[in-house]
Amino acid sequence: MAVCSVGASAQSARNPLNRESASLSWHKGASSKILQSITFYRPDGTQFDRTEFVYGKDGKMSSELNQIRDKKQNGWQDVYKNNFAYRNGVKSTLSSDAKGVSSGEEMGYDAQGRKSFIFYYSSNKNLGTRNEDPFMKGVWKYDEKGLVTEFLKTTCDKNTKTWDIPATRILYLYDESGRQMEEVMQFWNLKDGIWENRGKYAYEYLDNTGDVVCHSFFAYNDPWKNDGKIVCSYDDDGDMIRCAYYGNQPDAPMTAYCVYTYAKVSPEIAVDDPEISVFPNPAVSYFELVVPEENIGTTARLFDASGRQAKSFVIGNTAMQVEVSGLSKGIYVLKIDAFSTKISLK
Repeated sequence: MAVCSVGASAQSARNPLNRESASLSWHKGASSKILQSITFYRPDGTQFDRTEFVYGKDGKMSSELNQIRDKKQNGWQDVYKNNFAYRNGVKSTLSSDAKGVSSGEEMGYDAQGRKSFIFYYSSNKNLGTRNEDPFMKGVWKYDEKGLVTEFLKTTCDKNTKTWDIPATRILYLYDESGRQMEEVMQFWNLKDGIWENRGKYAYEYLDNTGDVVCHSFFAYNDPWKNDGKIVCSYDDDGDMIRCAYYGNQPDAPMTAYCVYTYAKVSPEIAVDDPEISVFPNPAVSYFELVVPEENIGTTARLFDASGRQAKSFVIGNTAMQVEVSGLSKGIYVLKIDAFSTKISLK
C-alpha cells in the first residue's frame, strides 16, 4: 500500500507516477492498526476528497469507496468503488464507477508472499461489465535481498498470444541500507525501440522529524523538471498520519493535505482451525506454517504480549518457513484471518 498514488487528486497530473501505486508504505514498521479512511483537505481545512475502507469478519479489506465533495449539493458524490475477493492466492478487484461501469484486476503472489503478477481488465461500456480478457499484464522483479527492482507492464501480442509487447516500467533504486531512494517510470517508444523517462519520485528521509519527503519530477524527452513534493508524517507506531502537498516553485505554499485514520486490531485468541498448523512450538529461529490453499495471499500477523504487532507477512504457499530469529523471546499470538494461536519463542 502506498501514499503517492492517492495524491493524484492533489498533485499535478504531469507526472504519470501520480496514477500508479508508489511503494512508499502507509506503515514504516510493525503496527497493529488497520487503515480506515484517507481524507483530503484544502489549506483552509475544507474537505474535497475521501476514501473509506471496509473489512470483512476475516480481517481482510473487502471494499473501498472514493468520494468527492459536491459543492452544489453540499454533500459527497461517489466516484468509484472497489470490491475485493481472495481465492487460491489471487486477489481480485472489481471496480465500479458512479455510473455502474465495471473494470478490474487480478493480482497473484509468489512463494515468498510477494506480489508476482497482475492482470488488468477494461470495461465494456456498452454492457457496463468487465471484459473477460485482460488488456495488460504487470510483473514484479526482485533482487537477491528481496527488494523490488522493476515493475513491468506489457500488452498481448495478438499473433503469438504472448505478453511480450512492452508498455511501461518502473525502476526502483535503493541506498546501501535498503531504503528506497528513487522510482523512475519509463514508457516504451515502439517506433525507436527504446525506453524513455516520464516520471520520477526521489525520496528524502528527515532523521530529525521522521518525515519522508517525496520529490516529484516529470520528463517528456527533456531533462527532469520539478513537479512539486509531498511531505509524509508518521506516528509513534510508524503509521502514516498526514501528507502535505506543495507546488513546483521554490518556497511554494501547501496546496492540499490528507489525513489517515486507523482502527486497532484486536490480538485476542479466536477459534482454532485444525487445517492450520505451526511447528515446532516452542520455536527458536523459525517455525513451519501449514495452511489450506484458501489462505494463500492472506496477511499473517504476530503480536507480542503487549498487543503490539511484531511481524507481518503474506502467506505465499500452503507450507512455508517463517523467520523469527530477530524477535525477542516470549509468548506471541499468530493471527490469520479469524484464526489465532499462541507461539512461544525461546
